[in-house]
Amino acid sequence: MKAPAAVAALAIAITSSALGAERLDCRYYRADEANPATMAEDPDPLEGLLLPDNDVFRPILADQREPRFYADYRRVHFRFSNSELLAEGKGPNIDAGMVGLGGEFGIWGLRQPRGCDGLQVSLFGVVFAQFNLDTPSADLLNADYLVGPILTYRRGPWSARLRFYHQSSHLGDEFLLNYGIANGVHRQNLSVEVVDLVVSLEDTSTRAQAAARRPL
Repeated sequence: MKAPAAVAALAIAITSSALGAERLDCRYYRADEANPATMAEDPDPLEGLLLPDNDVFRPILADQREPRFYADYRRVHFRFSNSELLAEGKGPNIDAGMVGLGGEFGIWGLRQPRGCDGLQVSLFGVVFAQFNLDTPSADLLNADYLVGPILTYRRGPWSARLRFYHQSSHLGDEFLLNYGIANGVHRQNLSVEVVDLVVSLEDTSTRAQAAARRPL
């Protein structure tokens, strides 16, 4: 019984991907790119779509807390009084490596066949980690894990994203073993649920956003 179920699931995924490939990638689509002839027609009715392969909400490119893959180098300056602690005795300035590993997975959408209006339900997961590159083993300082559902909506130039997610944060083992425990650091695992909302208005060259975030 397991084999037919697996084949059916694969067929659904392939069919959904094929249907999604014919649609606009609304994550990077602008309203001014539309065909005038198409815009003159009546808007397409919304259709249900299983496992959509792109979203109706444009990603926030300047936000490094977005669920995506990246690697970054920074020269970090600590301003607080006990900065020597997190810098592992290297002074208030350290070379830091920061990485993000994550993404989104579409579950179901109510979308236009040839447009970007509609809504979508997705899941996302991501880990953000910071490393102290001034230590011999590039100690992991901290890792933040985020996972949860997303509801996105788009209507013309307006779009919105509502997320409810769980975040857990953990100090790095290398940091604790090599420096932290000897200097009085105690492991504390932060765990919190968060709701955040982003509302966006776009035109041909600019984008305005308003955001709200609240821990529960």
